[in-house]
Amino acid sequence: MHRRQFLAATAAGSLPALTKAAGGDESKKGWAGGSADFHKLFGASWYYNWTPNPGKSKAAEFVPMIKGAGNMKQLGAIGKRKGVTHLLGFNEPERAKQGNVKVDAAVKLWPQLEALARKKNLRLGSPACSGESGMKWFREFMKKAEDKGLHMDFIAFHYYNINVSAFERTLENLAETYDLPIWVTEFNGWSGDERENEKFLKESLRFLERERYIERYAYFNFKPGRAQALVDAKGDLTRLGEMYREAGS
Repeated sequence: MHRRQFLAATAAGSLPALTKAAGGDESKKGWAGGSADFHKLFGASWYYNWTPNPGKSKAAEFVPMIKGAGNMKQLGAIGKRKGVTHLLGFNEPERAKQGNVKVDAAVKLWPQLEALARKKNLRLGSPACSGESGMKWFREFMKKAEDKGLHMDFIAFHYYNINVSAFERTLENLAETYDLPIWVTEFNGWSGDERENEKFLKESLRFLERERYIERYAYFNFKPGRAQALVDAKGDLTRLGEMYREAGS
């Protein structure tokens, strides 16, 4: 896919400035979930909760999401919300139990998200996909989006695999292919023992903080007992939790 259409559309709109990844001072680190306690504990500067509604947390910037086609009627509510600067598109649309949106349907619906983003001066994130089936969906969507001149300001992406080298290569390829900044809105090692996950998170955080094309990231926390959990059953930080708390500081 050629990327100039996306860049031209971005340049044509009056859009908010990029964050730290493009030279600002804001933290990249965020949180996938609505818990204000976790936002404070881990020093998250932003969060999303897979819905258009922020809940009660005031501890970090809220980013609304239109998870799937069934949420399109809530675009109006987002338009009325004050303080919103970004909008996330469909969540894992390739999965029946998540966004569950066919590519052609997503392409047809996308102009409505664009219209709200343009009206409210929001930066618009792409659908966030995960795994091989998700990337197949994503590539098809991006090709059809280009053909129709659709617009987005950054790529949202999920990664669940213990292979940190593949993680970095995948992000590099996305950045090179589409020439857009990236938000990793969910990630963790998924498999492996605690030591392997500590290595994964340490190395992941290093390049997520280092690379300028990575604009924001948010870890997906598992329940206590899993090797990927940031908090144990007593509510204390695991070694992974300590790493995540210190990231970006």
